Amino acid sequence: MKAYLIDPIERTITQVEHDNSDYKNISRTIDCQYFTPVTINDHEDTIWVDDEGLLYNDTKYMFQLDHNENFCYAGKGLVLGTDEEGEGCEPTITLEELKQRVTKYFTIG
Repeated sequence: MKAYLIDPIERTITQVEHDNSDYKNISRTIDCQYFTPVTINDHEDTIWVDDEGLLYNDTKYMFQLDHNENFCYAGKGLVLGTDEEGEGCEPTITLEELKQRVTKYFTIG
């Protein structure tokens, strides 16, 4: 299914194919062991981010949403939609809308 990958290291947002048959595919896509969801709109589109993004490594690659310092995330993010049963599906947000909402990339450490 269609998904979007936010890569703060490359400073890109790209459309990717996501295999929703196993939840561990989220971990593989965003290079982490544990992940957590962040709902980004009323349609239940979600960015899955590294739950331990600030715990390890000396250098942190991050991205920010909507010019809001409270919405900064370390590591890659995978954008998926959520259906009525709570399962992953294609997001309703467009790639262009998402690119407008990711307002800053930065590195700390």
